[in-house]
Amino acid sequence: MKHGLVFWNSETASCRRTSFPGLRKSILFAAFFAVQTVFGQIYIGADPASYEERTISSLVGSSEVYVDYSGTAILNLTETGEVTAYNVWVGSNVRSYGHAVVSGSVKALTHLYVGGSGTGSLTLNNGVVSVAQVSHIGNSNAGHGTATVNSGTWSTGGLYVGHYGTGFFTLNGGLVVGNTGSVGTMTTGTGTVTVTGGTLSMQNVLMLGERQRDTVH
Repeated sequence: MKHGLVFWNSETASCRRTSFPGLRKSILFAAFFAVQTVFGQIYIGADPASYEERTISSLVGSSEVYVDYSGTAILNLTETGEVTAYNVWVGSNVRSYGHAVVSGSVKALTHLYVGGSGTGSLTLNNGVVSVAQVSHIGNSNAGHGTATVNSGTWSTGGLYVGHYGTGFFTLNGGLVVGNTGSVGTMTTGTGTVTVTGGTLSMQNVLMLGERQRDTVH
């Protein structure tokens, strides 16, 4: 069996099969086809100074997913869309920017990075984010991450907001549940958690960072 995806190209009104890496060049919409598991990496915004926007209605990935690698990338994940990967990155590298709007499902089999070493943001609107190990919001020293939950469910093993970098996590509605939470864990980390609605539930503990400049309100 060949592994790949069949995409509908809205510019040429044609279908094509593609392998990875490469959601690139034109705006592609997955449409009306059974999607197979792809053994590869998915890059959106792979090239320096590039700008790419993708709307995905059905997708299964099995390795790494990068919503921006070196450029600027926007991912719109619709209600029927699903991204599954070992690691999901939104804003992975220095001087890169990634933004994901999730109304469907994101499943990270290990880690989710929002603002890995770049600038990343993720907005959850009535979808599902499921992370087996840790959700990192502002991971490295250069990372700047922002996560906003308006509705839906975010489940994670750990929630690190401003681990080494700067992280903001806002809960306006829905449910966020995890095992351990950490806000500004390391000496360089700055984290802010704001809850205006919904439910934030950490099974064990929500820890504030070492430098006492981290806030939960």
